[in-house]
Amino acid sequence: MLETVKQISSATDIIFGEICLLPTGDLHHTSGTCRMGDDPSTSVTDPHGQVHGISGLYVADNSVLPFIGS
Repeated sequence: MLETVKQISSATDIIFGEICLLPTGDLHHTSGTCRMGDDPSTSVTDPHGQVHGISGLYVADNSVLPFIGS
């Protein structure tokens, strides 16, 4: 994976600092950090995931999910 990241960065002129890859199975998906709701004073997005007050900007990751798992 590291070699692929290096190939992509050199082909696109993207400059990375130190590349740190976590060991397999050591990745944690944070959830519930971006509240979804109708009230902009208590939530970041509306019930469809669009950020309040910014047309066309949606949150599409685990942060809008209140929990992951059973």
